[in-house]
Amino acid sequence: MRRALLTVLLIPTIVIGVTSCALPTRPPQPATPTTPIVTQPDTPLPAPGPTSPNVDKLQTIVTQVEQQTGAKIGIATSTEAAGSISTGPAWSTAKVPVAIAALRNNSAITQSNMWAAITASDNQAAASLWESLGSPTTAASATDQVLRDGGDATTHTQSQVLRPGFSAFGQTQWRLIDQAGFAEHMSTIAGGSDVLVAMSNIAADQRYGLGTIPGAVFKGGWGPEPENGYVVRQFGLMPGPKPYGIAVMVVADNYQSGQYALSLAAKYLQA
Repeated sequence: MRRALLTVLLIPTIVIGVTSCALPTRPPQPATPTTPIVTQPDTPLPAPGPTSPNVDKLQTIVTQVEQQTGAKIGIATSTEAAGSISTGPAWSTAKVPVAIAALRNNSAITQSNMWAAITASDNQAAASLWESLGSPTTAASATDQVLRDGGDATTHTQSQVLRPGFSAFGQTQWRLIDQAGFAEHMSTIAGGSDVLVAMSNIAADQRYGLGTIPGAVFKGGWGPEPENGYVVRQFGLMPGPKPYGIAVMVVADNYQSGQYALSLAAKYLQA
């Protein structure tokens, strides 16, 4: 699995004016004939990190973050979970299985749209990937097959728009523990490795939380709750002798405070 080193400040510059990762924000990206080249870092990779944390450490992280921010948080590996949140709308993290499903069609425009949808969380590109799979029901079925291939036997992709203005697939309820397990299997399924490469090249303005951890591979998603609060979540692979899946979700007052809470969780995860 190819991976670029992402070295950033713990609490990066907050992005202003973002309402949701499921609303169109940019025009479709032009097609390119090949996947962009991933450059290797000039500096050596960090020393191998720890193995997957146990439930006590996860609970400690939850307590620290909730006490310092007032946000609600859930965190999970593929085998352990802690916190007051265990599931919620996937938002743009659902672009990962959608992109894998679309890549199995193996076209140049799909490669280009995948790159934009994952690295920049481009909503128009993600919509094109979804539409390339056929009707909403067919697209959801194809995405579910990716989830099953990746070891997630319970998640069902939402095929119908539940909230006007937001994508159907972004409202999929995705449990954190299932998401972490899926991350661990991605390199073994068709189309998964290409998306992992994209997940190691996330845009700088989205490198908060797991993006502050050198060598982490991740994808984020965010959006407003129906009444009050804002969901910000990420999932991916933690570096180490045996990379392990991780998924974190917070419900905060707004996107900016959600970013901060995720970055605190990432700090404590490395401790």
